[in-house]
Amino acid sequence: MNSISILLPISTTPSFKEFEYILRLWFSKKTLLSIDNFNFLPTISDALLTKGKKSSGYAIFSNLISLIFHPVFTVIYSYIIYFNIQNIYNQMLFLAAPDIYWALLCFLFLMAVIFPLVTVFVMYKNKTISSISMPKRKERLPVLVLIGIYYLMTYYIFQYWNAAMLNLFHPYLSFLFSGVVLLLFLIIITFFWKISIHAASISGLCGGMMAESLIAQAVSGQQEVIFINIILLILIGIVCFSRIYLKAHTLYQTIAGMILGFSLVFSLVFFKIYI
Repeated sequence: MNSISILLPISTTPSFKEFEYILRLWFSKKTLLSIDNFNFLPTISDALLTKGKKSSGYAIFSNLISLIFHPVFTVIYSYIIYFNIQNIYNQMLFLAAPDIYWALLCFLFLMAVIFPLVTVFVMYKNKTISSISMPKRKERLPVLVLIGIYYLMTYYIFQYWNAAMLNLFHPYLSFLFSGVVLLLFLIIITFFWKISIHAASISGLCGGMMAESLIAQAVSGQQEVIFINIILLILIGIVCFSRIYLKAHTLYQTIAGMILGFSLVFSLVFFKIYI
């Protein structure tokens, strides 16, 4: 049996890798480890506890951010932000139909949140997907396709209402259409690569709201609109950090989602492109 003696002076604090190596030697049946100085152990234990708390805190924060800004909620956030901006379209809309805000919000919540979540839950129960978070790229495809169908239905219903309301939904309609197009791009990319849908969604929300504020300028509360856009820009960084920290995506997958979401949605909304 081999005997290894490790001399560590009192002032020396081993790194985490060194400590892990020492523990492995300590519990090895083939090695007898004798350590001449144990004064470093309290320092190591404190460091380990501190590191554990930090990791746990970051993990909780990242999971919470990923949940709050899950892509399924993006269209709800866009609705709440846009229809609370005091532009000429919204003023005329709520003057003509004062109670339409909550009716539209409930419909949007049903089509864009409830239906997709129920679909994911049913697929999980039927073992079509292994986890509700869908970490595997191929598992995301059928879910994205079904959500795309829900979004397409929502868009065409809003388009019908827009015609009935004298095109007062016009700016927001281009945002809904850009969401459908973004989902189509995400489906195509997901066939070959696992792009970050979280990053694409929050970046699309930011790009769309920036474009909305340019084409449908607020008649009042302009500073609030600028503040909202700044917050959305900050949220892009926070959401992307959370996805990378949780190792749900690589840096490249996150950056790709960010660039795709922002550039595509901003362009379609700014140039008022929809069919």
